[in-house]
Amino acid sequence: MKLSGGFCLLLVLALAACGQEADDIRLAQMTCPSVAVPAYSRDLVQWQGDGHDLTNLAYRLRLSDAQGQCTRKQDNDNLYTSLTVTLNATRGPALAGRAISADYFVAVMRGNDILDKQTYTLSGVFPPNTEQLTLTGMPVTMTLPLSTQVTGGDYTIATGLQLTQAQIDDNRTAQRR
Repeated sequence: MKLSGGFCLLLVLALAACGQEADDIRLAQMTCPSVAVPAYSRDLVQWQGDGHDLTNLAYRLRLSDAQGQCTRKQDNDNLYTSLTVTLNATRGPALAGRAISADYFVAVMRGNDILDKQTYTLSGVFPPNTEQLTLTGMPVTMTLPLSTQVTGGDYTIATGLQLTQAQIDDNRTAQRR
């Protein structure tokens, strides 16, 4: 059977398009998950004693940054992600000593489902005569499975300060003001 030149060109273009489609699928699967910080979990105000005025303020923390990145190896169907969290602390007059410690969480979500959640601790010491401190956590690494139905963009990495219900309620009340 003899093929015409036009048909061969059409066949080559069709095969090239198939290759392009496969590359597009790989690129879609490489999409990094979004990073979300729920507004109510961004801040922590730690009080000393029963009062909630400035004289009872031990410290304030704010999750100021959450940087994520991801990579994918061509030989498997996993997306390798990492997240680094930065907290800014302000020392209050009621802090006994100079050391502080706070827990934060990192959760992997798909849609509204929490697939995994881990809690980590960041600690630091205010240097003498210093009221501001920046704490940066170690990178938290995660391996996310991919498939033809699930891409990296289907995941969300949520992070925030691990708070009590009372602290969450205080944050929500402060946001309404």
